[in-house]
Amino acid sequence: MNQITNTSRTGNRWIGIGCIFGLLAVGLGAFGAHGLQDYLAEIAQTDPDLAVKRLGNWNTAAQYQMYHALAIVFTGLMLYFRQSRLLSAAAVCFSIGTMIFSGGLYALVLTNVSILGAIVPIGGVSFMVGWALLATAAFVTNSTPTDSTRTNCEPE
Repeated sequence: MNQITNTSRTGNRWIGIGCIFGLLAVGLGAFGAHGLQDYLAEIAQTDPDLAVKRLGNWNTAAQYQMYHALAIVFTGLMLYFRQSRLLSAAAVCFSIGTMIFSGGLYALVLTNVSILGAIVPIGGVSFMVGWALLATAAFVTNSTPTDSTRTNCEPE
């Protein structure tokens, strides 16, 4: 019974983290669509192509943040039903990837410090590792039901 509680708690924690990332993605996406225009207008006066590129960077950051917020929620749901180090590691990688990839792009747009673009691929690699871990966890499933998925009709 204790394992079920720990599994549920771990799953719930990741679901909550994913929801927070999703909330922030919506807010930051809205800011990019409405509030960022004045800031980018200043850049557009000297380099119109850069302003368009920076808006694209912002949109990419918000999209990837939302995709991986949903991936974290999904991973949390999977953890709710079974304990797995692979699943936990995938959620960690998705979270780190979100902070480095999306956070790096947001910082790049707001500061226009181009060196920040150099850290963004590290977040992308973290995303890829997270997806590989999630896939591995899906393929390496236990074929017998765990205590958390066992019904009253099944023998123990």
